[in-house]
Order: sequence, then structure tokens, then C-alpha cells
Amino acid sequence: MEQPIKNNFIAQKVMDKIKTDKIKIKPKLYFIFRTAVYFGLVAFCFCLAIFLASFLVFATKINQFSFLLLFLLCWALLLVIGGTFLAKKFSFFYKKPLAISLIIFIGATLISSAIVLRTTLHNELLERSQKNNWPILSPLYRSGCGCQDHCGIK
Repeated sequence: MEQPIKNNFIAQKVMDKIKTDKIKIKPKLYFIFRTAVYFGLVAFCFCLAIFLASFLVFATKINQFSFLLLFLLCWALLLVIGGTFLAKKFSFFYKKPLAISLIIFIGATLISSAIVLRTTLHNELLERSQKNNWPILSPLYRSGCGCQDHCGIK
């Protein structure tokens, strides 16, 4: 029976601070927008990590492992770690230890990149990057795959 009295006391203290403008109330839209931004950042990190992981495997099938691929591997790992830390804001990852969350994120990234490798995404991007001069993809595919003009596309 003492718990409701204690909760009423705390609630009354908080209401008094709100009335004296010591605590600013934030609208519901603020929390919705913040959650959407976090979710968008996690999705961006996840998708970019999937793309880089699948590109690394695709490029090593065509060309030998190079320093660019090592650099991209580091970026993929940083994206996975960053995405895991951002995902800790959500209840699914919040209740799990960081190591478990990281393993889940890495596993999901590897499974998703294996699915992307089964598609023709990288073959099509390689062909299109050779025909068009795209700002980021063309140099990435030329130097990562070792393809200057034409290369054997599987």
C-alpha cells in the first residue's frame, strides 16, 4: 500500500517542476521523429554493410584481394559496429548484451549479403559502371574488381 503513495509523491514533484518551468515537456512528435531518424540510420548502416560485404566477395571472385578491398572490409566492420550501437536504442537490442547484439547484426549482414550475391546486382552494376561514369560506383568497381575497360563478368 505504500507504493501508490510514494508514486503520487514523485508524480507531484514532477508536476511541480513542470509548472515552474524547470522541466521542459517535449512533444510526442519529437520522440517519433527521433525514433525514425535512429531507425533510418540503422537501416542505412545495415544496407551499406550488406552492399560492402557482398561487393568484397564479388570483387575477390573476379580479382585478387587488394588494399582497397581491405579498406572496404574495415568500413563494413565499422558500419556493423555503428549500426549495432545505434540499434541499442530499440527495445529488441536494448535488452540484450552488446556481444549478442553484435553477433545478431553480423549474422544478419552475412546472410543478407549472401542473398545479394545470389542475385545479378553486382554484375549489372559492373556493366553499368563501365558504360556510365558514376561518381562513386564507377571508380569502386574499376579499382575493386581490377576492371579498366572490359573484364570477364560471370
